Amino acid sequence: MKTASSFLKWLQNAMRVYLTGWRLTFRLRGRTSRREFWIFYLVHSLLLGFLVVADSLHSYAVPYLSVIFSYASLVTIVSIGVRRLHDIDVSGKWMWLMLLPLGGVLLVVPHVRKGTSGPNRFGEPVNATFEDEDPGIEESCGFYKKM
Repeated sequence: MKTASSFLKWLQNAMRVYLTGWRLTFRLRGRTSRREFWIFYLVHSLLLGFLVVADSLHSYAVPYLSVIFSYASLVTIVSIGVRRLHDIDVSGKWMWLMLLPLGGVLLVVPHVRKGTSGPNRFGEPVNATFEDEDPGIEESCGFYKKM
C-alpha cells in the first residue's frame, strides 16, 4: 500500500513539473534542472504515445491528434531545452542543432550532464524538491523561480 501511495505522490509531482513546463513556454531565461527536464520529457513522451495509439485506433475521431499535439508543443520543447542548456552554463543557441538531421541526438549529451553548482551567467541553480511533503508549485518546480 505504501508503494502505491508513493507512486501516486511521484505521479502528482511529475504532472506538476510537466504543467509548469507548459506554463513557462515563452520563458527562455533561467535554468531547468536535469531531473525536471527528463521528467517533463517522460510525461510528454507518454502522452504523445497515448495519442499515437488513439490515432491508430479511432480513425473517425479527430485525425492526427498526435501530429497536432507535436506541433503545439514545439515551442515548449525548445524553451525547456534552452533552460536546460542554461543550467550547464551553455548558450541556448545550441538548440538550433535540432534543425539538423540527428541534431536532437547530439543534444542528448549536454542534456544529461549535471548542471553547474552555484550561480552561473544564467542565474541561480535550480533546487527541485521531490519530497513527500507537498510544498506547492513554486517550491516543487525549480524552474518556476522568478528571474
